[in-house]
Amino acid sequence: MKAATFASSDIDDCDRAFFVGNTDNYGDGCALAKAVCEQMGGKGQIAILSGTMGAASHEERLKGFYDTIAEYPDIEVVDEQRDNDTVEKAISITESWLQAYPNLGGILCNNMSNPVGACKAVKDAGKSGQIVIGGMDHDLRTLEYLKDGTLYVAQVQNCYDMGYKLIYNAVKAIDGEAVEDSTNVGSTSVYAADADKYIEMLYGE
Repeated sequence: MKAATFASSDIDDCDRAFFVGNTDNYGDGCALAKAVCEQMGGKGQIAILSGTMGAASHEERLKGFYDTIAEYPDIEVVDEQRDNDTVEKAISITESWLQAYPNLGGILCNNMSNPVGACKAVKDAGKSGQIVIGGMDHDLRTLEYLKDGTLYVAQVQNCYDMGYKLIYNAVKAIDGEAVEDSTNVGSTSVYAADADKYIEMLYGE
C-alpha cells in the first residue's frame, strides 16, 4: 500500500510515496509580517497569536514573523500567546491585548483560526482598520473580515491545487507511473480589493 501526505508541512524521513502542499510556511510568515510592518509605517507595537505549540507549519510561520520584524527596529513585539488553534481563545487573548496595550498597532496570526478571533475582537471593540492584522488563510469569515477592512492581508494557500494534485498524483502512483516526490502549490497575499474574487472562487455556488 502506498501512502501520501499533504497540507502545509511535509514529513521528513518517512516512507510516504509523495507530498503535495505548501512547502514555504516560513516564507508565508515573512510575507505577512512584512506587509503588516510596512502598513504600520515601520513603527509601533505588535502582538502575535502563535497557534499550537509543536505544529510545524505554525512554528515555521512564527519564525518568519520574528525574523522579519527584526528588520524593523522601531517595531516592538509586546506579547506572543498560544491560541491552540481555537477562535474562542484568540478572541479572549486579543480582548486582553486591547485593554493592556491601547496603542497596539498590529497583530500577526499564524493559523486558520486565530485571524477570525483577532478580527472579531477588534471589530467588536470598534477598532476595525485601526489595528493592522495579517493572518492565514481562506476561512470564509477571514475573507469577510478582509472585505470589510478589519483584516489587512490574508496569506491564502492554494488549496484547490492541493486537493487536485493529491488525487492526480495518487492515481498516477497507483498506476505505477512516476510521481514528483514533492509538489509545492504555493500561496498568495490577498488584500481587500480581491476579497470578493476569493469568496466567489472558494465559496460561490
